[in-house]
Amino acid sequence: MKPATKVGLAFLGGFACARFLHRKAEVIKWSAGDSLDDLVSAHSENLRLHYSHYDEKFQRLRRSDPEAAAGEATLFSLLKTYFRASPEPADEPGTGGVDFICHRNGDEFVVEVTSLNPDTVHARSGISPTVDESSGGAFQMVTTSLFNKACGKADQLSGYSCARVLAITSTHFASSFLLDTQGAEWLLTSEPRIQIPAGEPDRPVRMTTDLQNSIFFGPDAERRISARRKSISAILLIGIFGDQSNVVGILHPEPAHPLDIGHFREVPFIRLSRWPIVGGVIRTEWVVDSPQAKTFWHSMVKPALM
Repeated sequence: MKPATKVGLAFLGGFACARFLHRKAEVIKWSAGDSLDDLVSAHSENLRLHYSHYDEKFQRLRRSDPEAAAGEATLFSLLKTYFRASPEPADEPGTGGVDFICHRNGDEFVVEVTSLNPDTVHARSGISPTVDESSGGAFQMVTTSLFNKACGKADQLSGYSCARVLAITSTHFASSFLLDTQGAEWLLTSEPRIQIPAGEPDRPVRMTTDLQNSIFFGPDAERRISARRKSISAILLIGIFGDQSNVVGILHPEPAHPLDIGHFREVPFIRLSRWPIVGGVIRTEWVVDSPQAKTFWHSMVKPALM
């Protein structure tokens, strides 16, 4: 069983979150000495040799959007060498579709890749794109940017008769923590708040969220919490820096096709521990599939949907 680090009551950006056990993202090194440029070049060469009709499209992407090309190359490498998922390009030139189709242990799933531009991360977070330009100080999470990216890909992931994974990548140096476990928690439940009862000193401070940027569920017209964007089985947040990547996941509570997290060994996924939501209380848990056992640790948030 994988060990987890115990922490006390944590205040996350103005939010009291009871996190009893905490897990960091899975850190994956590509290979000794390889830079991101090396990885992109290797992916291009692989396409040229084995999937030649995709190479021209990737070369255009590399020229027009280097960030997107880096995300695609990184994820293909992770799927092939680390997760052993036998990825193949699936976005047919001129017809569209997801980026990759994967086969592992007799199971099939598809993966779409999208990226956050470093300038977008800078504008949203207040953190300069490089370490040398950054002066420290206050910053904001990029929940809204992640939410908008996922929303924009929901339709593209529909129509497949297997699990569908959306990967959101960023090469911004701060992606190591902006796209870490806290980023995943806030994308699942929306950014949290502290609710302080005015004029009632005896009433406790509450943990709340309005679910505005909750990617997989939210209030319907009758104020009941219902599932949204079922076409996405899971989201991977992938920070790319140096010669390694941080990877965390978010599971949909009611997807059209569920994902077996065993395909992504060692990657921690956050999910709802109880669905449907009862009594307006959101309970979440982190789960990871490891060679030894499945490890769980818990957190809880309480939405203000009165």
